[in-house]
Amino acid sequence: MNVSGQIFSRLTGYSGVSTLVAARVYPLVLPQKPTLPAIAYQQVSDGTDKGSTGEHEQWYQFGCFATTYAGAAAVADQVEAAFDRWAGASGGVVVKMAYRVSRNDDYDVATNSFRVLVDIRFAVSE
Repeated sequence: MNVSGQIFSRLTGYSGVSTLVAARVYPLVLPQKPTLPAIAYQQVSDGTDKGSTGEHEQWYQFGCFATTYAGAAAVADQVEAAFDRWAGASGGVVVKMAYRVSRNDDYDVATNSFRVLVDIRFAVSE
């Protein structure tokens, strides 16, 4: 199991994020001709098994898109804030902690927009 459903709920329910992107949070890719700002997220790794405890880490990357660099950075800041030491449980998956791994700036030619990529790891048990 993964934390994808919890991620969507957390982002769309976190006021700092929802104020900027509303419900424009998408798995994997943005729709064609998206309304910006928006977020696209993907699972990068299902993590390392920590033995018989059932604990492991899952790594997700969040693409924070906007028409300006400042706008993309503001969305990225709120994504980081939403998951800073966050813990939650749903559907038999328990997120014990989330933490930022890295952050990178980018420009997306396909959407003609600025993108800040935020990588977050989730410590998970099932």
